[in-house]
Amino acid sequence: MDEKNSTALATVGKTDLAAAREERAASNKGLGDVVKLATGKNVLRFLPPPIGQKLPFYKTFVHWMKDAAGQTVKSGCPRRMHGKVCIGCAESYKLGKSENPLDQAAGKKWRAKVEAYAQVVNLTTPAEAKKGVQPFAFGSKLYDELLAYLADSTDPVDFTDPKIGFTVIIERDGLGEQTRYTLRMQPKPTSLEDLAAVLREKG
Repeated sequence: MDEKNSTALATVGKTDLAAAREERAASNKGLGDVVKLATGKNVLRFLPPPIGQKLPFYKTFVHWMKDAAGQTVKSGCPRRMHGKVCIGCAESYKLGKSENPLDQAAGKKWRAKVEAYAQVVNLTTPAEAKKGVQPFAFGSKLYDELLAYLADSTDPVDFTDPKIGFTVIIERDGLGEQTRYTLRMQPKPTSLEDLAAVLREKG
């Protein structure tokens, strides 16, 4: 082995196979038990952000596309998230420039869309409440409405406040692409301390 290769080998380490197994297990586990809104009335208590984070949401951008088998799959958008090259954006742009109306419609569907995450307690049913804090994923409409409550310049509503926050009512109607959501605030504040006491009783 020449001196150049010896020097290169001296600057590298060794892959930790145990760490690889742990990472794979964590990846397979994903987000765990994620809140899924039922048709009709859903009651959620959003938690405030963790220390060091300014907002209770984490916003991402995703593409919803068809794979080779025709199944709808979700893929993160590196262009909107990190300013990197994105195959999904390139394909969406290409289809959008087509003269074929079907291609144009597909290109529109492939555009990167907002997907936000928050930590919530689902109070819709006692069984859901027993699950405690869970991640909740939601799209741009709910994200914009929730953010509008927090960002209102004249009468902001911090529904995540630990002491005087509110539960959020989300009504779901329809299925698939025809799904519609309406959002409102429960008028009575629910403190996280009181909520924890209720969950302990139900648990």
